[in-house]
Amino acid sequence: MAVFIGAVLVECVSPIFSLAKAVKTAIRDIIFANKDTEYVLSKKQTVAGFIFLTIGIIADVFGTGKMAVLVISLVCIVLALALLMPAVLKIASKVLSGLFSKLKSPVASLASSEICSKKSTVSSAVLCATAVYLSVTIFIISTSISAMVQNTGYKADVIMFNATQEKYMYSFIKDIEGVTAVEYMYERFDTLNIDGERLQGNFDVMALPNKEFFDMIPDYPDSLEENEFVMNEKYAKKFGFEIGDTINLSLNAGGIFPITREFTLTGYVNTLNYNTSMPVLIINKDVFIEVYHDYPLQILVKGDNPEYIMKTMENYVLDKNAGFYTEESYRQQIAESNSSMTGILSFLMILGVVLTVIGTSGNQIIGFEGRRREYAVMYSTSMNRKQIKRLIFLENMISTGTAVVVAICTSRFLMNLIERILDTIDMAIEIQVSFSAYITAGIVFWIVLMFTCLSPMRSLHKMNIASELKYE
Repeated sequence: MAVFIGAVLVECVSPIFSLAKAVKTAIRDIIFANKDTEYVLSKKQTVAGFIFLTIGIIADVFGTGKMAVLVISLVCIVLALALLMPAVLKIASKVLSGLFSKLKSPVASLASSEICSKKSTVSSAVLCATAVYLSVTIFIISTSISAMVQNTGYKADVIMFNATQEKYMYSFIKDIEGVTAVEYMYERFDTLNIDGERLQGNFDVMALPNKEFFDMIPDYPDSLEENEFVMNEKYAKKFGFEIGDTINLSLNAGGIFPITREFTLTGYVNTLNYNTSMPVLIINKDVFIEVYHDYPLQILVKGDNPEYIMKTMENYVLDKNAGFYTEESYRQQIAESNSSMTGILSFLMILGVVLTVIGTSGNQIIGFEGRRREYAVMYSTSMNRKQIKRLIFLENMISTGTAVVVAICTSRFLMNLIERILDTIDMAIEIQVSFSAYITAGIVFWIVLMFTCLSPMRSLHKMNIASELKYE
């Protein structure tokens, strides 16, 4: 008897709980059956995003010269970008929804309000933002490297590298038929003692070049006094130098007869295009020859018949490891040597975009399958297929557009952070990307990502509305 009464009570109470649960469920969720596809902004996630952002900024401010701290800063800021993207979408949703309402564009207003309320749309936006950021970063690095290698820097018809003999051994070059001018460039890689033993650094020491033969280092002075030098501002600050500072430098510190004298920093020059691995120190040519003797490293020749001049130099120069190039052959050699690196970077960028498109397309398909009944109800009550397709397109366009804008806006700041990380390992890259290139890259990524909505639009065209509206 007790078992029978208990069974009756269970049968009576169970519908009551089901009814109470149904009362708490929104009518929209009951009709569309899409409660599992709804996205609810998590306060914990937003707070975590702000925490990571704060940690990233603090690490950026106090991490100068410390690679580990700067890497932590980069990771935290990228994580913050991903965690805060849903909140950014919500803000964009409110702003655009109100704007389109005032413009009396109901489909666009509905699309704007939906971009932050669907799991598939939000996850696609997060994926797009991080992928576009990485792709833009690779694009910036690749473009900057290409720009750096386009200018060979040598304004000569024939270039000889790795000279090892004294200058008088090359005196015959000026007598070669067709030669009109010869310039000797002096350069040594040396470890210098700075202010005694306070600091020690590896430097590319260069005698002041002739601007008529060399222009890879812009804005270097026409002349330098015996006690003057110039260098890159980034490296000067790293060593604590300021313009006007007088510094004791021990040149040829590892040699038998090092020379120590006072030098004054008289200006900054941009040497990153010439040497990205170590600081370049430019001094007076007479001082260079006094310290390192009259041994040029490069010989630049101008003449009427570059091929003949180069062949003659190859035949008579005694240096076994010397390299001889005409201007054109040197340009081709530089392009070939860097093509593999730029090719790999371009491949990684394209691969990232392709994987993003695949991932976003998958999210679009999953999102469509979860909203089939919603679209069916829209079609049967207020919208035709064309309007629903426009809704899908606008949702994708607005969500991916917001993600691209966020990624483009943050990529330049994060690229500066990557520059500083590379500086800590003496790999300096000068960013040479114009603002228009940023915008163009963003638009291209945006257009590519908008194609991901074609699959759900095609599925909508094939969807059987009547079968979607049947209730089991």
